[in-house]
Amino acid sequence: MDLRLRQLEARVATVMRLLGVDAKPLSLRGTQLGSLHRMAEHNSQEGWSPHEERMWAEVFRRLDVRDLVLVETVTGHPQPWAAFYRLCAAMRHACFDGMLKDDLARGYANLHQLATVLVFEREPTVKKAEQRLRERARLDGRGIRKLKNRQASQQKR
Repeated sequence: MDLRLRQLEARVATVMRLLGVDAKPLSLRGTQLGSLHRMAEHNSQEGWSPHEERMWAEVFRRLDVRDLVLVETVTGHPQPWAAFYRLCAAMRHACFDGMLKDDLARGYANLHQLATVLVFEREPTVKKAEQRLRERARLDGRGIRKLKNRQASQQKR
């Protein structure tokens, strides 16, 4: 397991350098990452506060393979990246602060790379891995409209 984790880290580091993403890891403990994962799941379904967007944009950019492996260990969730990925995708479509669009795009690229590395490492075929990525990160139009409506009603308050 340690060897596989080091290989994953090396691959992600290479991809990050190629993309020009230069972020320090979060360096959170397991329980903190588990709480963050639960918050991401909740916010991706119920919406978020405008005050949380900057924090989430930074989290999306700074998550790394070690964090996601730790989330999986703590939560037992087989796709630890999925909640973060869905929340980031939703925020890109319905964020309060338009100035964060670029940060959210960089976070989304980071999460996509992490998810790709983890999924391809675990799935037996490329086709199955690509299918798993698409199905776990899917946001349907109805869900996005629901989040946008919630966000708009929160902005009016």
